[in-house]
Order: sequence, then C-alpha cells, then structure tokens
Amino acid sequence: MKPRAKALFVAEDVGGCKALIPVYKSFSANHPARMVAGSACRALFKGKVVHVMRSNQDREALLKRELAVFKPDLVVTCPGPWLLNLDKIAIRMAKESGIKSVGLIDYWMNYAARFSDVRTENLAYVPDVICAIDRDCARFLRKAGIASDRIFITGNPNLDGRKRIKAFAGKPQIAFFSQPFSELRRKDPGLASGLDEKIVFKDVLDALDAAGVAGDVVIKHHPRTVDAKIFNAIAKGSKRKITVDTKTSSDALIAKCDLVIGMNSMVLFEAALAGKPVLSYQPGLKNKDPLRSNRTGLTIPVYAKKNLLPALEAINDRDKTKKREAVRRRFVDAGATKKVMNVILNIV
Repeated sequence: MKPRAKALFVAEDVGGCKALIPVYKSFSANHPARMVAGSACRALFKGKVVHVMRSNQDREALLKRELAVFKPDLVVTCPGPWLLNLDKIAIRMAKESGIKSVGLIDYWMNYAARFSDVRTENLAYVPDVICAIDRDCARFLRKAGIASDRIFITGNPNLDGRKRIKAFAGKPQIAFFSQPFSELRRKDPGLASGLDEKIVFKDVLDALDAAGVAGDVVIKHHPRTVDAKIFNAIAKGSKRKITVDTKTSSDALIAKCDLVIGMNSMVLFEAALAGKPVLSYQPGLKNKDPLRSNRTGLTIPVYAKKNLLPALEAINDRDKTKKREAVRRRFVDAGATKKVMNVILNIV
C-alpha cells in the first residue's frame, strides 16, 4: 500500500452510506479521504465534513471535479440497483482513470443490477473488488456473472457492534416501515414483486387490533416514496393514533418503538439487530424472499394473512426471543469494518 494512499468514498443511497461510514471513519483516521453522498443521505452527516449532493446537482460533473481535485488512489462505493447513480458513475470514471475501485454489498438482492445499466444485467460497472456480506451473497454474485477472484467475504460494516436497545419506557409505539412497491410497479411493470403496501398496512392494523397489541403506529416512508399520503384513507378508519414521521431517523425511531413491522426493507434487519421484535409481512410475494434475516430466524416472516394474527400473538415468546438473540450476536460480532479495511489496504 502507498504510505499516504487517498480514497474517495461514494454512495448515493442511505443504505450504501451507512455501510461506508464505518470504513470511511477507519480509513480517514490514518489516510486522506473524501466522501460524496446522495441528497437522501443528508441527515446522516450533521456536523461531518462530507459533500452531500444537491437534489438537482449533475452527478457526472460533481465526480469529475472530485477526481480531478482530490486525485484518489482508490474509489470505494456501495451501489444501489435502481439508477445510474453516483456509485456506478464513480466506478466507471475510476476505470477510465486507471484508479482501483471497491464495491460493498449491503443487502441480499439485485446482485447484477447493482453493477449494471438500468433494466439490464450487463455488468457495465463491476469494480476491481466486491465485498460480499456472506457465503450466500458471494454465491449469488458468482451466479450473476461476477468473477470469483473479485469477491471477498467481509460482512456489512453497518452491522458491526450494534447494541441491543433497552425497551422504551414511554407510551407504546409500533413502527411501520413502508416501501413504495405500487409506485415502483407503475413506473416499471417488470418490478412486479406481488406486494402492495396499502394491503399490507390495512392487514397489519386489523391484526394489531385483533391481537390486542397496544400502541400508536408511526409510519416511516422509504426515501423513494412519492405519495406520502398513500395510507391516509386507511388511517382514518382506525381508532388507533397513526402518524407519519418525516423528521426522525430510522435508527432513532427504532429506539423508541416496542415493535417494528414492514415488508422486506433492510431497516427491518437493522431493527432486529437492535434487539427489537420484528415482523416481516409479505402477502402475495412472487419472488424469493430477499430479507436474509427471515431465513436466519432473526426476523419473523409472514407470507399469508391467515398467519399474521398468530405471529403477532406469539411475538414475545421467550424461547424464540432467546434464539433470535443468538442469531443477532453472530451478525454484530462479525468484524466487517476491519475485514473491508484489510481488503482496501491490500489493493492500493
């Protein structure tokens, strides 16, 4: 490694930023580093010296300037699948400039799409090295066409050292983390997961009432949600207090809640790592469940409405809670940040 190697960290999406931040902090403690983040990540960087892209800013021009002025020896990214985003452009520009690149995977899905043009699997933006979460992730990357010698199993740095959050002492709250599946389906019919967030939300409210689960419901929309009022009509028909939270971070909301419910967002995984009981409800799911924590037993999967009420009634079963805690420890003690750092230091 060069004595004072410089690294440019780039992530457009919130999940990608969360995965990169621990590595950025570790690297910048001893080496020059810069970080460029997408506009949706602004809340993650209060008081930190990070360039957060404006919503209307030209990605190409921004990254071209960063590369020209900072002159990094390495570009580190965590690409999301949906757009020609900052991450993909950074990988392409790094290749064109002869700069080494690293790509982290923060979630178990869309393996080829993360490194391809929109609606293709052409692998046009494959970095020199990819950091996979686990063996399954590495296997799916190879299946997607990524060469084995580019893949290193490191874990996700965003999961490192997560502490179990104590039960909230205030009024009971239930967090519902929504995802805009119906909106995505209208934009691109090819993204037909079979899920509809309105059906999910209505079923969840009915089951909470039937199970006698107390607490206000706080809705947290996905950053890509356009219609923030999508649940208004459903909420009006409920006797329960229901609000939409647009200010609190996901982590802070999780800390204040006694129960977390959603579909297959990575946030559910993060909530379970904080020790919260988490229910993943995906009625009508057409594809393989992308939420890895459902397969490990860390979160509770429900795929049919008839099974929703029994799952809620057994949410705090003592034996199952103990098993979930054992699984949680395996993820938070993985040492992913150190492993990613080792990969980085060995290629520059």
